[in-house]
Amino acid sequence: MCTICYTSELGAEPSSQLSCGHVFHTNCVVNLLKHRWSTLRITFAFMSCPNCKKEIESKDNLSTPIAAELAPLVNLKKDVEEQALVHARDQGILGEERLADENDFYHGKPQEYANHRCSFYQCFECKKPYFGGLIDCE
Repeated sequence: MCTICYTSELGAEPSSQLSCGHVFHTNCVVNLLKHRWSTLRITFAFMSCPNCKKEIESKDNLSTPIAAELAPLVNLKKDVEEQALVHARDQGILGEERLADENDFYHGKPQEYANHRCSFYQCFECKKPYFGGLIDCE
């Protein structure tokens, strides 16, 4: 069974294997990518394997429909991550203790910390991401 839709066996419809080894219906993965994030805030967890959470990468040997849906999302993620680092630097959060604390999850990971603290939203007209401020609560 496809663990995204649970409606039919994998052999009943065209299926694709991700680099992590998990197999899903191709259309289920495409629909997962089309639905994007589930809240107003842009997040990218939906671009990961539903089973193991390994990121679906464009360099994987993906089927054409999945690769076509993933390509603009990879560009959007790159844009948001670049903006997150700029805003994190401007807001002064890259000097926070969490990045220096060896016991903290974000130790030495400025990009991940910037992604975590900076919120981005998508303009409903032009569809471009914009900075919505810092997330202060943990």
